[in-house]
Amino acid sequence: MHNTPEFIWDSIKGYYNEKIVLNYPSVRLDESKKKIFIDFFSNEYTAIMNNYMKKSVKTLDRHKQAAIIIADIICNNILINEVAEKRIFIGLEQTALLVGLSFLRDQLNPILKKNGIGKITKFSFPEPMSCDTNYFDVLTRDLYFQKRDNNNSIYILLLAHILFQIEYLTLIENNIDPKVLKE
Repeated sequence: MHNTPEFIWDSIKGYYNEKIVLNYPSVRLDESKKKIFIDFFSNEYTAIMNNYMKKSVKTLDRHKQAAIIIADIICNNILINEVAEKRIFIGLEQTALLVGLSFLRDQLNPILKKNGIGKITKFSFPEPMSCDTNYFDVLTRDLYFQKRDNNNSIYILLLAHILFQIEYLTLIENNIDPKVLKE
């Protein structure tokens, strides 16, 4: 856990340089938030371990860590949109979700490899039934409104469950029995 926030910060910087700068030229990464990001991750990790996990648990699972990362990016506003827009900007939530999913994939693939299973390159999402918006965009929009409506807060454990379900669906759609990963 100790190197995770530093490693994730570097991943965010890489993603920002590759994708955000090109798609959102008015958005910049707030480098001054690095310590805040690391402290938030460490504090939330510890709080979840102490308040919700059995004493026998030594490490949070990848879903909870990815959810902390996503909440950390969003709640600490590590991206700054320098141009006021009239429409809602969900680039922060998109970046957070992509970084969190990348972390999740990077934690999952070695487990799959150890079990002699091919790696996951992308996640599968459910198909919304009542709209034409893809689930990734639905989820990023939900994260935006959750933060706005909940005093700058994201429900980390609920988000971890959503990430678990996305991973589960991805495994099934790749003909991998999720039960083989049970530890």
